[in-house]
Amino acid sequence: MLRRPALDALARAVAVASLAAWEPVAREAGGVLAPLVRWKVRRAIRRAVDELGLDWPRDASGAPASQVSPRGSASQSFDAVGSTVFVLQTAWLRVRGLPDHHWIPTAAATSERYFTELARLPKARLGPTGRVLVLVASVVAIAAVVPLALALAKPAPVEYAAPTGPFVVLPAEREAAWVGAVTDWVIALDQFMRARADGDLSGPLAEKKEAVAAARPAVLAEDLRATFGEPVMAALGAMLDAAEAATRGGSDWSRREDAFATAVRDANRALRQKNLGYFFDSYAVLYDDGRAEAALYTFRIAAREAFRPANGAPVEALHLRRLDSLNIVQFLLGYTSRRMDVAVVLLDKLEEEVSTRLGPALMPAREMPLHMPTGDGEQWWLDVRKRAGQAVREATYAALPRQQQALSELGELLARRTDLVADWNLRLASRQVELHEFPRLEVDADYRRRFEALTSREARKVLDEIQERLEVEEMQRLFIALLARHAKAVERHELQHRLDYAAGDDFGAPPILVRALGIREERKDDDDIKRIAYELSAYTAELARDPEWAHVNLTLLAEHLYEGSGGAEGWSAILVMEGLAAKLGLTAPALPAADAAVGATLGLGSADGLDLEKVAALHAELLAKTPHQIGAAAAALWADWFGHPLIELTRIDDPKTPSADPP
Repeated sequence: MLRRPALDALARAVAVASLAAWEPVAREAGGVLAPLVRWKVRRAIRRAVDELGLDWPRDASGAPASQVSPRGSASQSFDAVGSTVFVLQTAWLRVRGLPDHHWIPTAAATSERYFTELARLPKARLGPTGRVLVLVASVVAIAAVVPLALALAKPAPVEYAAPTGPFVVLPAEREAAWVGAVTDWVIALDQFMRARADGDLSGPLAEKKEAVAAARPAVLAEDLRATFGEPVMAALGAMLDAAEAATRGGSDWSRREDAFATAVRDANRALRQKNLGYFFDSYAVLYDDGRAEAALYTFRIAAREAFRPANGAPVEALHLRRLDSLNIVQFLLGYTSRRMDVAVVLLDKLEEEVSTRLGPALMPAREMPLHMPTGDGEQWWLDVRKRAGQAVREATYAALPRQQQALSELGELLARRTDLVADWNLRLASRQVELHEFPRLEVDADYRRRFEALTSREARKVLDEIQERLEVEEMQRLFIALLARHAKAVERHELQHRLDYAAGDDFGAPPILVRALGIREERKDDDDIKRIAYELSAYTAELARDPEWAHVNLTLLAEHLYEGSGGAEGWSAILVMEGLAAKLGLTAPALPAADAAVGATLGLGSADGLDLEKVAALHAELLAKTPHQIGAAAAALWADWFGHPLIELTRIDDPKTPSADPP
């Protein structure tokens, strides 16, 4: 009741970098509870200043003063604006209920965490008072009736797939309340776990334990039973029990963590049997000091794809939208594991990649942004990015024929938006404030507020003009088509993992990997070696199964080397690129330097020492081959490495009917 208005007040203060700016918002948002909201915000700011160890002047009451710079030996060079934002963001996170004992509270880490969580915060629903205020505001602003009508006429966002699709889902408001209840329970469990780990055996620990119990009934509310059914309700209850058990450390934690993963899988199986459009995943970790953490992610299924391999049981891929507002960020585009029944594709992360990287590259002659720590001024690096942009355009034009003009317009708009953010980040650098790139086609309200607070009226006009053109139905449908095309490649990668896991002991590290790593033959079945083998198989298979997108996938694979990644991704990139070159008759030099330390470093997770200019030269030579030549060479390469032809996958047209046994 108090938390949301307090969060809104602090977010306003963050946006304008003022310690005093929260008070008017708190008065308005709090209504009759405004004094309590103001008390909550003041307490959060006081605790943030104390926690960060800042020597901040106090007012007569002992609270941090609102319009001064902190004192201290470094006051001559102290950035008051940056420190104010640091304090306010820390206070916001504390009100949100997100203390983190292993988080290093740097300004950069705090800012990243704040904006990640802010973007996930559910939109507040207006109560009766709020609706009256909106009505009054509408009457007062009657002169703005034309812009308002234009805003209301904006087409509804085009969905990736209809949310109800072939699935059963809760009504929108009930779904939001249920997901919020799951999120609140996870946060309550996290706070209890942290208090227990810190040795807090006093009253607050008992209160936190009671908070976990109090949050549970909303997750398992009786009105859900009609939609979910008894087996699902029982499975959800067992999943919560297992999560609580997994937050306790101890010698048998591995058993309880495994039981938690099993309970999540059982809940997903129960949801599958009822054709419900929801999916859970879990996170659990045990630290060296004996502390344990566990959490749940909640997703809505946007699409389900099923495939039948030439031999074996069907395999499924779920395309998911994240629903919870936890601050645990997922960085992968897709994933699976031996303890899951399905492969998953994360549409939110894919949409971010299309919005900020592939989409802008559709602008004619535009380079594709690739990650590399150094070398921005090198001509060969500029050439790589230009050729990568060309590869994206050629692949997209082939995938979406007769749409070249519209795709170019989409690319130009996304590129202009990206450049607008980059330009303002240069201007804001001296303030140690940064705008994040817009991760979706539409601009979320929280991103919009921050952009407006930190930029100029002219910049806002430019953004409005871009968004007006981006959000017409034609552009939305084109963007969704591009998103679905890119999702297909990620899906193929994760499905290969499902096939390889199903092969069990029949899947092993190929001899070429054993030789490249310089390990003894008896080590080839070690978990860390097999992980590299699994990725080598999946990256090669995605090129073979999806030749239309081969140039894009090859570029994203090579990027692991440009950005310095080693381990499974780095070794896969080296072996695939060298293997393709051999199959296609290219005379490219070996990629790893002669230094034996490079091989050892790559195996541990860094590509330091690799000659990136040679990587770029080979990358360019491979992109000069047609996508279908790359695909055919990859198929031959996979067969050579793993001892048999790549297994053919046939799409099952109607995956919505649950099979008798989970895939």
